[in-house]
Parts: sequence; C-alpha cells; structure tokens
Amino acid sequence: MKFLSFYLLFTMLLTTVFAAGGVLKNTNRIPRDQLEQIKRNANSLIKNYVITVDENNFEEVVLKSGKNSFVKFYADWCSHCKKMAPTWESLALGFKNKEEMQIVEINADKNKKIGKMFGITGYPTLKLFKADDVNHPLEYNGGRDYMSFINFIKATTGIEGRTAKPPGGKGSKKSASKVVQLHDGSIERMVEHKERSAIIAFTKEKCIHCEKLKDTWNKLADVYHRDLERVLISQVNTSGDEPTDWLKNRYEVTSFPTILFVTDGNLDEPEVYEGDRSLTDLVRFVNEKTFLHRSADGGLDSLAGTLPQMNGKIKAFVGSNRVTRIAMVKEVVNELRILDKEKKFTEEIKYYAKVINSLVSGGFEFIDGEISRLGNMMKSGALNDDSRDSIRMRLNALKLFKSFETPESHEVGNRDEL
Repeated sequence: MKFLSFYLLFTMLLTTVFAAGGVLKNTNRIPRDQLEQIKRNANSLIKNYVITVDENNFEEVVLKSGKNSFVKFYADWCSHCKKMAPTWESLALGFKNKEEMQIVEINADKNKKIGKMFGITGYPTLKLFKADDVNHPLEYNGGRDYMSFINFIKATTGIEGRTAKPPGGKGSKKSASKVVQLHDGSIERMVEHKERSAIIAFTKEKCIHCEKLKDTWNKLADVYHRDLERVLISQVNTSGDEPTDWLKNRYEVTSFPTILFVTDGNLDEPEVYEGDRSLTDLVRFVNEKTFLHRSADGGLDSLAGTLPQMNGKIKAFVGSNRVTRIAMVKEVVNELRILDKEKKFTEEIKYYAKVINSLVSGGFEFIDGEISRLGNMMKSGALNDDSRDSIRMRLNALKLFKSFETPESHEVGNRDEL
C-alpha cells in the first residue's frame, strides 16, 4: 500500500505516453526496456519521499507500520499548505536513508474520517506519530522551515535527518539554497497547480555554463522565496541520484542548461527561455510571466500591490465628487470581480475594495491616515520580510489612489443625481 501513489502516478504517465500520442511527442523514442528501468529506478528512490495516504491505508501506513511518522494534514484550497509543499518534499528527501522515519501527508479535507479522528480543524496541521506510542501523536507548533522540522524530529525521536549544509564549506555564512529540486517522480505533484508557475533549469555535472548559472539561480530563488504559492524556482539535475530520463525525453532536452517556464501548472506547453541569463533579466522575465513585482534584491517595486488594469476606472472614480463615486461604485466593483476570476490578485483586490469603500462612505481621511501610519511602520525597522511586503503593497496602492485626487474629489456633488 505504501507505494500505491507512485504506481498510480507511473501508470498514468505510461497511459499518457502510449495513448495520448502527440502530447508527449518525443517520449516514444524511449525503448520499452529503458522505460521499465526508469520505473525500477524511480521506485527504488521514491519509497522514502513523501508518502501520500488516504482513509483506506492510513492505519496500515501510519499506525501499524512500526515506524515514526511525521504527518501533514492538508487541504487542496489551503494556501499555507501549498507554500509549505516544497519544504515538505525536501524534508522527505532529508530522511530518505532513515527507514525508521517516514514523512506522510493526507488530504484531511477529503478524508474527513481521518481528520475527525485526530481533531483536525485547521490546515496545515502537523502531527508526529512515534513508533512506540501512535495513539498519542505530538502536535507540532514550531516554525515551518526545513531546519525547524529536522530539529523537532531529532528532539522527539532521536533520529537525525540530513541537515542543510550552506554552500561554501565550513564557516560560510551563506544560507542553504532555496532552489526546489525536481525529478521524474515529483514534478507533477510540485508543479501541476493551476495557480502556480515554475521556472525550471535542466543542468548536468561538468557543464561550464551550468556552473556559471548556479550562483544566479540561487539568487533568483532568494528573490522569490516568499512567493512559493505563485512561482517555483526549480532545477532538474540530470546527473543526480533522482531519475530524470523521462523529463529529458518529454521536453527534448539535449543541451545544458535548458531553461523552461511552466505557466499556471500547464506541464504540456512549457516555454523555452532564450533570454540573457543575468539575474536582472531573469527577474524581469519571471515578473512579466507571474504578475509579481520583485526587484533583484528581493524587495518589491513601486507597482506591487497595484492593479494597472484598473487604472482608468480608478482614476475616473477617485477624481469624481462623492455623489458620482457612489453612482460609479457598482461598475468599479464589477470590474474587480471580473479581474478576480484570474485568481492572481486576491489580496490586491481585497485592499482595493477597502479603499473604494472608504471613498464612498467619506473622503480621503482613510487614505491619508494609512499612508502616514504605514509609512511610520516601514521606518521602524522592526518588521519581518512578509510584513514589509504586505505594508509596501498597501502603501503603493494608497499612493496610487492619492495620485488620482482632484479638487472635485472633495466635493459632495448634486444628490439629485443619485
């Protein structure tokens, strides 16, 4: 039962290869015996990666396995679950050589019986089932980064996983790479999400150009590490331990490095990146494809938090008197609803709606007050990166609204027009 999810995955892959024909147009160049070897290699490597279970096999895999199981209870719609997925995959790899430890996940939103059994009310919920006491799992409430997980497992079970070694050798203060590693058995689970894109570098050892790209790729991952819900900066190391032959053949990768961009999880139609491999050009490319607004230092530019598609409507709305704004609000809100169908600007739209409401119910008091308050917070220096991003986005939106202010904006207008 433990390998069920992988066998189902591989069965689907083979079905696609031999039945769909043109979708994986180059895969049929692999002889059957080589495909079987890929399957055997993948099977030997996948067994200690994340194990996906359901109501039918949870008891066998977690409660009766005789192993320690760190279990993630998640839901498909949970943004925090999606953001944590790459770290969970890395954690599984960190324990790939520890037979007594397994990293597990279950969709508790769909498998409600299991969720109810363990009192799951929010997502993600993490519980450690110790081999010697599976009836009393330990709930995890620490940080959701790789080393926090590693340290928790070591402290509670005594099992040591692979620690993230910073590049540069002993004494280096550089952080571990945030590049997400992909292979034949993980790419669909990691990338195939409608709300997530990915830029993927295919590399191999003893490749001069790959070595030149390495530092830039790590910096690119640093730039977008807070945007994992929207884009993955990833790598397929074709010289590594994980199986990659299927991916190389699927995308006809014959030279290195090859860089592909997958839009909104559509693995069937990736775009080959042929631009300059400088950090500045790569950041510009990713921003254009994802509607993100990162700068090369990882901060946000002046457009972050704004909706340029709405500038015409917002300018007319803000520049009008209050009575006209009330008359226009339905039209403006409808435009926001249309934009919201793309599911890419949820936070921006929510804040736009809040500011629009303030201009319908009053004047510019809210905008002026928030610009002052948020500006002081930015100067305080006591903010983490996520808080700084959130404040920067709101400030940019507020300043854009403020820039459309006119003398007429402060007039009441003729109430008879309503």
